Amino acid sequence: MSAPDFLADVDNDERAELAALGVELTPPANINDAERDAFVSQLLWALGAVEQDRARYEEALGAEINRIRMRYQARIDRCQRRAQQLRDAVHILAAEADFGKKKSRDVGNGTYGRRTVPEKITIVDEPVAWKFAETSAPELITATVALELPTLRFKYPELEASAKLALSKTKLNEYVKRTGEEPPGVTVEPSREQPFCKVE
Repeated sequence: MSAPDFLADVDNDERAELAALGVELTPPANINDAERDAFVSQLLWALGAVEQDRARYEEALGAEINRIRMRYQARIDRCQRRAQQLRDAVHILAAEADFGKKKSRDVGNGTYGRRTVPEKITIVDEPVAWKFAETSAPELITATVALELPTLRFKYPELEASAKLALSKTKLNEYVKRTGEEPPGVTVEPSREQPFCKVE
């Protein structure tokens, strides 16, 4: 059996690097089992050395990346604080300005104005909200049922048992608008105008 050409795809520079490890690059032809084991052991030694180098480089890479991140992160944080201060200043002016129907104005370096944020309903305490819905406003609970076609052709007496129940945000929104009340376990952030700005 001829020796395997396992370095066929290795270029000359890589061959030189492998040779520098002190490893014979090509096994002799017609080697016996003992010689093959010895050759493999030599390759594994080289593999271990290369893996140690890789681990050392990765550790150095991580340390260097962390140093770079720390050096730039402080500058990034300062820029973010300055940007927020400038943005807040524009927002204060936008809150006081009269934009008319458009609610915004284009200026030399961008746009500023106010936009309407819709009402937001959040379930903050689900057990409390569920108890209220079950006892006082069952219309807030929706039921979704998955049925196979044969079942759909007949009346299903235990429909509720197979239903997936959920509190409906849409129904909650309708309830708040209809009653003007905030259900227990639910917070309502009313619709409001919010300043905005955009750099161009």
